[in-house]
Amino acid sequence: MATSGRLRYNSCHAFPRTRDDLRYRLADLEAQGSGHLLFVIQGDRMLLIHKKKGLGAGKINGPGGRLEPGETPARCAVREVQEELGVTVREPEWAGRLHFQFLDGYSIRGDVF
Repeated sequence: MATSGRLRYNSCHAFPRTRDDLRYRLADLEAQGSGHLLFVIQGDRMLLIHKKKGLGAGKINGPGGRLEPGETPARCAVREVQEELGVTVREPEWAGRLHFQFLDGYSIRGDVF
């Protein structure tokens, strides 16, 4: 582990130096899982959850989860918000895609709404 100020990283996983390096490295990685998040925002407030179990337990995040068979990422995110918070989202707005790569090789790719 190397440390740079408050940033800690594994020295054998160097940061990409150029945009092309980043594109190559992300394209080369296959995600083993998918997780889709939906951040509920009202005015200047955001509704977050405290993860109780599973990957990220003890952390704060937006509600979300894994796809069920035949489900789109948007429908998955809406369903998870309804199940976890009892809030019905009518028109989720896609905000981007995340890729989490863990040092043990496990990776997750998902959409954010």
